[in-house]
Amino acid sequence: MAMTSIWPRSNDYFGKMFRTVSAITILILLGIAASAQDKCGTYQLQQKQLGENLYRQNEKVFENWLLQKQNDRAGQLRQEGAQQEILKIPVVVHVLHQGEAIGVASNIPEGQIISQIQILNQDFRRQNPDAANTRELFNPVAADVNIEFELAKQDPEGLPTTGIVRVKAKRSNYSINDDIEIKENSFWPTEDYLNIWVVDLSNDLLGFAQFPVSNLQGLTVDRTNNRLTDGIVVDYEYFGRGFNTDSFSEGRTATHEIGHFLGLRHIWGDGGCNVDDFCEDTPQMGDNSSGCPNAPESCGSVDMFENYMDFTDDDCMNLFTSCQAMRMRTVLQESPRRRSLLTSKALVEPILAANDIGIRQIVSPELNVCSEILIPEIEVRNTGNNIVNTYTITLSIDGLFIESVKSTETLNSLETSLVKFGPITTVQGEEHVFQFEVTKANGVDDGNSNNNIRELLVQYPFQSDLPINGDFENGQDMWMTRNFDGSSSNFTISNAPRIEPGNKAYSLPIQSSSAEEFGDLEMLLSPIIDLDKVGSVEMNFRYAYAPVTDNIIDGLTVGVLTECGNFFDVDNLLSFERYGNSLGTTTEKEGAFIPAGEAEWASATLTLNKFINQNDLQVAFIAQNGGGNNIYIDDIEIVAASQFKLDAKVTTIKELPLITCRDILTPIVEVKNFGTDTIRSLDYSFTDGFNNFESRLEGIVLDPGEAQAISVGIPNLVQGEFEFEFTVDLVNDRADDDPTDNSIKKTYRVTEQSELAPSRERFDELGFESSKWFPFSKTGEHNWSFFSVAEGRERNYFVTINAFRLNEIGTQNWLVSPRLDLSQSAEASMSFDISYAQRSNISDQLQVVVSTDCGRNFNHVVYDKKGSELGVTTTDFEWFPQSEDDWRTDTIDLSEFAGDGMDDVLVAFVFTNANGNALYIDNINFFVTATPGAVRLGDDKVKIFPNPATTSFNITFNLEEKETVTVRLVDLMGKELIKEDLPNILNQTFSFDTFNLRAGMYLVQSIGETFSKTERIIVID
Repeated sequence: MAMTSIWPRSNDYFGKMFRTVSAITILILLGIAASAQDKCGTYQLQQKQLGENLYRQNEKVFENWLLQKQNDRAGQLRQEGAQQEILKIPVVVHVLHQGEAIGVASNIPEGQIISQIQILNQDFRRQNPDAANTRELFNPVAADVNIEFELAKQDPEGLPTTGIVRVKAKRSNYSINDDIEIKENSFWPTEDYLNIWVVDLSNDLLGFAQFPVSNLQGLTVDRTNNRLTDGIVVDYEYFGRGFNTDSFSEGRTATHEIGHFLGLRHIWGDGGCNVDDFCEDTPQMGDNSSGCPNAPESCGSVDMFENYMDFTDDDCMNLFTSCQAMRMRTVLQESPRRRSLLTSKALVEPILAANDIGIRQIVSPELNVCSEILIPEIEVRNTGNNIVNTYTITLSIDGLFIESVKSTETLNSLETSLVKFGPITTVQGEEHVFQFEVTKANGVDDGNSNNNIRELLVQYPFQSDLPINGDFENGQDMWMTRNFDGSSSNFTISNAPRIEPGNKAYSLPIQSSSAEEFGDLEMLLSPIIDLDKVGSVEMNFRYAYAPVTDNIIDGLTVGVLTECGNFFDVDNLLSFERYGNSLGTTTEKEGAFIPAGEAEWASATLTLNKFINQNDLQVAFIAQNGGGNNIYIDDIEIVAASQFKLDAKVTTIKELPLITCRDILTPIVEVKNFGTDTIRSLDYSFTDGFNNFESRLEGIVLDPGEAQAISVGIPNLVQGEFEFEFTVDLVNDRADDDPTDNSIKKTYRVTEQSELAPSRERFDELGFESSKWFPFSKTGEHNWSFFSVAEGRERNYFVTINAFRLNEIGTQNWLVSPRLDLSQSAEASMSFDISYAQRSNISDQLQVVVSTDCGRNFNHVVYDKKGSELGVTTTDFEWFPQSEDDWRTDTIDLSEFAGDGMDDVLVAFVFTNANGNALYIDNINFFVTATPGAVRLGDDKVKIFPNPATTSFNITFNLEEKETVTVRLVDLMGKELIKEDLPNILNQTFSFDTFNLRAGMYLVQSIGETFSKTERIIVID
């Protein structure tokens, strides 16, 4: 039995919920309208919800997941030889009209709706009469999707329905920008119904759909997480055929949009020949088709203009392909808010009982209560056929019977009434499950058990004066947790090392969460606070999160609930909203993230001044479960600060990477108004650590509590480590009342060093001044050093970081490569020698991370080892390698970072200290093959193998520096048979064919700039 949805407070419940959920991530629609020739607005809708970059990231991740699922499903069908089951989808059609009589204009007749359902079933079953028009070329891939559609038989309350809802719209017509407003008119739970809104659309737009989401690996979700807008929208003149439709309509707009709803893309990929729709049986297209073309061709193939996912006229569309069918069935059976449609009760005949009282909603208590005494109250409806003269309802709390109420009020069929129970005393800080159940109607057992029970998790929050300090070392510190839908939260207090290894913090264990929890919004809630006696309020907190590759959905935002924590408005979100890599406080980690120490935490400061003079407030940290990694929150402080009229506080720096090889940076600094006066101008200065700059921002209107982003440019960057500092000098042309928070600093590193692969770093000379690699730490001083050679090693020096003597738990030390150009090779790899001994089960961690944008983002983790996996042995003593046996060579395939455009690659070793033992690194090699060759330098610089050779032989070079090498193959008479000049030779392996050589002995000459070697090779048949 489901918990009551959050905040069911009035008849305006859905309106409030639309405003609430759509505002969770502050993604205000950008106002991108479909162009006049675009009949479908789904692509524009996705761009609005995500932005172009996030849309393309979603696309990549979604396709990886979907391909895996399609392959699994196809293999399963082949193995079982199973006939595909026909999957049925329940439909509700919301007709939004202008008050016309049924059958007139936008208030379309029932026959038009029935015609559309028939068309959908024909199209998705390939029973459409015009299937005969499919060209012979595409007949082999045309498919029966085995999906059918049916109008719902019961509504969300369990009452009989035709599956058609008619509502007078609030506006005469709508555009794609009005997506939320359309759906505020009428909505049924999207878990149980495919919502179709039929409306008068403007701008020649025929329809649009919301793309599916999933909790499975790789299928991501738009960050609005908005279940309340899920479904499709179709213009009323193109819904079905005949009746009030345009003569153009054959009902294919709904077919097309439901294709999107089930995961299909336009067959030209919304980008042309180089952009795919991810179905191998739909030929690539240069652009959408229009009208009814005559066998057009593009991208070197015949265009499939008859596909439902093109833009041709309705009477030219006639097929889905086998890949598209597999794709839609996969989404329908795997994706949340799709797979639940298959088990919905909407297609089950409603129970028509003689005596049936149903609970419509819980009126009281609400989710939060702010008084010791509450009076439970519910709303009931007579959903039976008989007049009900008596009915009995019981109340239980936490499974214990509390009270039974017998009403003697007469209720006619479909009439509603309110039922009150006796007062309940609650205790501050406790939570309880209230359960209401109908047991009797007209003195007999109620005839329909499906609507007899409602439950609600009720909390009585602590109330507190300022200051509030939450470090959670001794428990919850009066903070509470709850899922956004009102159910129990997964937030828990756990170990989260910071300055102290035993530090405690609230964490959301996303990494171990179930598939069903994907997309959940979990809240960490403050005590109830009153701000009617303070002049200024500030909140500080720390958070930790390790990003996961390709995950942009894990998120954290902060807002304020009003009315005892029972109401959340769009305007009550604070200026903290971060997702994926932007939320990250450390490098990517694929395993369950536990912060290693202070270096893996970040801090934030927010103002609550806009809520001054308000009571019964509750601060909410809202974490979004995107199926990625764990989120930690700690050291929350809400304090009454000194009140200043003019107080501009510099809070954060963005877009300033730790490391860059660019010649210009454009950091973005956030300035917040912590004062009471509106800020209209800012004079500021900044230094890049070498030059000083001054500027002015005027004509702004920055009200109390609001933030202003200021983008500044740092030109003409040079090699070295620098400190960027930004300072607000004047506010409204005078000094700031509180200058203590007017500055912010951040260290960054510029590297001009570059290498064309292959390359090698042996650390042969003492000191980083002689190396193209450089050490770095975002907290200041790094801990890398050079160590002289130990017995048995080939090199004079190697680099080390001695965690045995490094007490600052969690510090991260970076060792970064020069800029690598891997664009001239299709493959790449690296190897390095490592020596480390684990101490007493302490897990120091070493990662190798890669940036493909010159240090802006190190978002590729290619090596991640800790503890015993990292060590070559174990010891509780300080580790010093003594012989070659104390070293190991690890290799990493870097081929995904090779090829066209890969000329800005940086590779970094990141060591996270746990006070374990000393780590040593030496002999770093980059290769232009996926499999490294020999890496040790011996007396021989050239190795030829196999010898004797049959069809080919290989030459491996291991030179001290890059050289141009000439290779010659001559016979014993001195005749030259092969000659090749090989530039930039360091550690490569080359293969030479012997197909055209007779069996016998030959000479291989390798002539470099510093060496010359001749070796015999025998060729045999």
